[in-house]
Amino acid sequence: MGNHAGLAVHVGEGSTCFPTTCSAFTTHIHFHEASNKYPACDTSIGTARTMIFTLALCLLAAATAAAKENAENYIRPRDMRLLVQVKERLIVIMRTHTTRTHFRCQSAKRVKSLGKGKYVYNLMARNGTYPYSPYTLSNVTVKLEKIQRYKEKYMSIYYAGRTRVTHMLMKIGRRGQCYVIHVTKSDGQRGCELLVPHSQLLYRPPKSCIDYFNQWCPGKRLQLYEPGCVYI
Repeated sequence: MGNHAGLAVHVGEGSTCFPTTCSAFTTHIHFHEASNKYPACDTSIGTARTMIFTLALCLLAAATAAAKENAENYIRPRDMRLLVQVKERLIVIMRTHTTRTHFRCQSAKRVKSLGKGKYVYNLMARNGTYPYSPYTLSNVTVKLEKIQRYKEKYMSIYYAGRTRVTHMLMKIGRRGQCYVIHVTKSDGQRGCELLVPHSQLLYRPPKSCIDYFNQWCPGKRLQLYEPGCVYI
């Protein structure tokens, strides 16, 4: 085989070979580039196959590491302080957690700031799957706390009864037309929610949020928004 970027394997003739560890490849490449010579080594077919296999593993490891880094950058949480700035009611379009429920038409609206990262939110939902089912309203106190891994960003926490509910903002659509949050509950439920401001209900949620939700929020989905939902 011919060489590529200073790397080659010659079986039978000559004495060119690859190092057998990933950490040695960089030194080996620089050696070739500097001297255009190759050190003597075992030229057996078995050794050559080992070298080629080692190179394949190194390339796979590098590609995997790059993909993981890109994924971590893509799913890096945003700052929840951006979401609490939204003054209009936020409508939950769908979610991938707590899918066994008869509640529909869920929404939340910030009604008061208590200072020091605390807010009062009004939660609203239809208690039933029929259009004529009654609606329930309740207020909860939401507290912002720093995300341990990302000290410069915040998540929100509140309690629904004895259940601790944590929200992390993951995606913001263009001009704040949609949001994707990740929800973790102390009862073991976790998943995503797709939110839109009330003023955006006349339009389809932006593709950027839909694509993000489809890619990073697997599992069973529950459609909470219906055309007959009532929001105040």
